Amino acid sequence: MSTVHPGCLTLGLLPSMMRAVFTVERARSGVNFGLEKVRFPCPVEVGARVRGGAELSGAQGVPGGWLVSVRMTVQIENERRPACVADTVSLFLV
Repeated sequence: MSTVHPGCLTLGLLPSMMRAVFTVERARSGVNFGLEKVRFPCPVEVGARVRGGAELSGAQGVPGGWLVSVRMTVQIENERRPACVADTVSLFLV
């Protein structure tokens, strides 16, 4: 195995991956509200290509917007196991 990226670097990719995977119509802005659960099943080697996928796991109306839960999965090219699986929580203001 070669040099690997720290898990925090993979987590840092999530916001840009989320913007590339989905949009929330009529939202004025979005705020990262936090993470519920994070796992790192497989290390990411330096130079590896990754991609993100999103699955909506919940949405709750709150005053002024929506609290949205999304399971983000970061996959490594040519690797069976994901690099990261994170349950994110975001607040979208409308």
